[in-house]
Amino acid sequence: RLYGPNFILQVYSSQRKSWHPVCRDDWNENYARAACRDMGYQNSFYSSQGIADNSGATSFMKLNTSAGNVDIYKKLYHSDACSSKAVVSLRCI
Repeated sequence: RLYGPNFILQVYSSQRKSWHPVCRDDWNENYARAACRDMGYQNSFYSSQGIADNSGATSFMKLNTSAGNVDIYKKLYHSDACSSKAVVSLRCI
């Protein structure tokens, strides 16, 4: 889902039964397009950027870039750290 006025990309963790922001580390436009498509937006995406995490989040979803060509959500894993200190802001159209 895209959450709040800054359109923060959050992913639901069935493991923890809660929503977590996606860390900006290793994120790129290809992932942005895939995320928008998966949420049902036909027209790809409008913009994706990293913004400072002011939410006080202590748990993030991070990309496992070595996961191969699998669904974007299967590439995400839990992390208590986000080295870029930024989360993904995504706008889909």
